[in-house]
Amino acid sequence: MTDMPGAERARITLCFCLLFGVVLTLAGRLVFLQVVRYSEAAERVVDVRSRTEGIPAERCRITDRDGRLLAYDRPVYEAWGEVYFRVDERGRPKKLAHAVGSLVSDLMLVFERDETITPDLAAAEDLRDRLTDRIYAKVDKRLKRLAKTIVEKRRAREKFKPRWVKVDTPIHSEIVDAGAVLELRALDVRRGHKAPYRMYVHLQKRFERVYTAPQLMAGLVGRVVDDHERGVTQVGVSGLERLSIAKPRGVGQRELRVDARLVPYWTARRRGAEQALRMHTTLDLELQRTAQDELMAAVAAVTKKYGSAPEWGGMVAVDVPTGDLLAVASFSQRVADGERVAGVDNDCLGAFAPTDSVFEPGSVVKPLVFALGLQRGVVDWTKPVDCRSLRLPIERPRKLRRIRDSHKCGVITPREILIESSNIGAVRVGMQLGAEGLEEYLSRYRLRDDLEIPLPQRKHRILPPRLTSMNWNEQHVWTGPSLCYGYGIQTTVMHLARAYLTMISGRARTLRLIDSVEIDGKLHRIPSRDADSQPFLAPSTRDRVVEAMTAMVDGADGATAGSLTRMLRKMRVPEKLIAGKTGTSEFPAGAPVKTRTASFAGFAPARDPRVLVLCVLQKKGADLFYGGTYAAPAAGRLLLEVLDRGPRRSVRISKGSQVSAMSNGEFSTEHAARGRSASRQKGR
Repeated sequence: MTDMPGAERARITLCFCLLFGVVLTLAGRLVFLQVVRYSEAAERVVDVRSRTEGIPAERCRITDRDGRLLAYDRPVYEAWGEVYFRVDERGRPKKLAHAVGSLVSDLMLVFERDETITPDLAAAEDLRDRLTDRIYAKVDKRLKRLAKTIVEKRRAREKFKPRWVKVDTPIHSEIVDAGAVLELRALDVRRGHKAPYRMYVHLQKRFERVYTAPQLMAGLVGRVVDDHERGVTQVGVSGLERLSIAKPRGVGQRELRVDARLVPYWTARRRGAEQALRMHTTLDLELQRTAQDELMAAVAAVTKKYGSAPEWGGMVAVDVPTGDLLAVASFSQRVADGERVAGVDNDCLGAFAPTDSVFEPGSVVKPLVFALGLQRGVVDWTKPVDCRSLRLPIERPRKLRRIRDSHKCGVITPREILIESSNIGAVRVGMQLGAEGLEEYLSRYRLRDDLEIPLPQRKHRILPPRLTSMNWNEQHVWTGPSLCYGYGIQTTVMHLARAYLTMISGRARTLRLIDSVEIDGKLHRIPSRDADSQPFLAPSTRDRVVEAMTAMVDGADGATAGSLTRMLRKMRVPEKLIAGKTGTSEFPAGAPVKTRTASFAGFAPARDPRVLVLCVLQKKGADLFYGGTYAAPAAGRLLLEVLDRGPRRSVRISKGSQVSAMSNGEFSTEHAARGRSASRQKGR
């Protein structure tokens, strides 16, 4: 080294320095990748190697009491295909018309099996034309890109070899028929070398909610919508669909192995979605249809008489021994006119009359008051009462409130007061209960309480304060006397049905809409909450009231249900079969145009009630609008229809299902899945 010239020594030193710099740079890069970028690189490796996707799950299946489906999810497949056509060395398709025609013909053989896609010949021809145009459009777009590739290869002096050209095309967005899906899967095969085309089929499964009677059950079963903003599909917005138990139990997942381009090539772990629940309701689809027809017949009669339809109407049929709701029909003029309530997220709230529309019941509540008066011993059933006139003195200022009847009644007994529907007599009898007795009347029949059924319902009603906290004028002149003949309190058709069910049974009762829930082949009964309620009406008390209501329907003692009486006689229905009470109310007082509400509550057979029916109609600006004229005939026909059908049939469950009872009335999927059991419902 000492003998080397200075220039050569410098060159050698520079080479060693450069070599050391390269080694140092590589070492630094290696440290950076292994230490700084390690976590990010690891995540990228995981993302490239695997991918998970959800497997759709079904919502709860809702059935009526006989096992007929009311709402269910059906699988719908969206199909698209990777189609390959053969091209020559110039990039031109070989026999393209024949290949496209063969592909379309094969697809049409599949779609002709599904009646939802091709219901008739015209629809099939239209689909054939659309498929042909869609495929040709995709081929033209692909050939334009292929032409650019051929030009680039020619510039590079490379040859373009004949090959299969891939064309992605959507096949159909909604395939329902299972046979069509199987035949479409059969086309997903590698065809021979001389085949006009090759195709690989991809199917994306989803569920579509189907309703057996969407218009008939809109207010009860409800509906679901797709919430695309939140990325959630099929969100229940009304009726039973709003319950948590109606939601899918658990969405499945599957893990896909993918290549560097995120193209799946292998399916790894898979967890299927849980089996859908079955919710058995107490409703009867055929009776629901009959109830809706009878209600619409009553609406048509009102429209024919007054030239316009009523504002709303509701009809309810209840199985007395169990409290099951058999049918709940509704009519709303707002729905008929296409009006929607602003700020309301469903089309049933504000339109489903039995739970949302409120009214003052009127004379239809008189049997409830008289039954409690008889039980408390303040009413003598045979003692005459002066019903000629009644004026209540107001303490301050010194005025008089006059109670009026629609017809003269004279001096009659409480039984005859109930039959003649005298307001004067009802006040004289009811006021014997006093403030505490009238307060007990409201609490016994639960006219202040909310409905314990899973349906949207009116939360705000005009309810009187506690009578015991009112002053003398309110207790003895205004609110107290008004409550005796059905004024001063707002109620709904469902509230009134529950009150009559309580009076007929003599103890607190509740209405039932869900009978049982089937989970994994095991049936969990939903017990009634009134199984252990104590009676507060003696059988003799109920018999007296029911006898008077039967006489009112028969018409022998001057009944107010004239139209129903004539109808029953014309049909030769046996006497003392149906018991009922009419009601008519109007508001506001003193207004030139008043709104009148006609109602009827009836049950049959009178001696041993099996079914209870209520019908209510409300009309604005209608004179002579009475419950006995419009509401009673419709309710009577529905009563006879239920009696003709015979006793209840058992609920149909899946083969091999087991039966148990749920410990309470909560509709919780988690609670039901734990399989807790309790004793069967008592007193049914």
